[in-house]
Amino acid sequence: MANYSNVGTMGAFIGGALLGMTAAILFAPEPGKDLRRRLIEKLNQHSIILSDTEVDELIARLEADDEDIV
Repeated sequence: MANYSNVGTMGAFIGGALLGMTAAILFAPEPGKDLRRRLIEKLNQHSIILSDTEVDELIARLEADDEDIV
């Protein structure tokens, strides 16, 4: 029988790393167009393909989460 706890732990780690990377990129001081291009490139490196609309939605969700924290 497979041990699924390791899969969940690895998934959580990768998800957290990607979320942290995305947040770091979002708060970097650069123009929005360059930011979106870099974000898309980084996500593509991890085989995560998002449309421009999905990237905009991701950014909006991260910004909303940031406002909830403050």
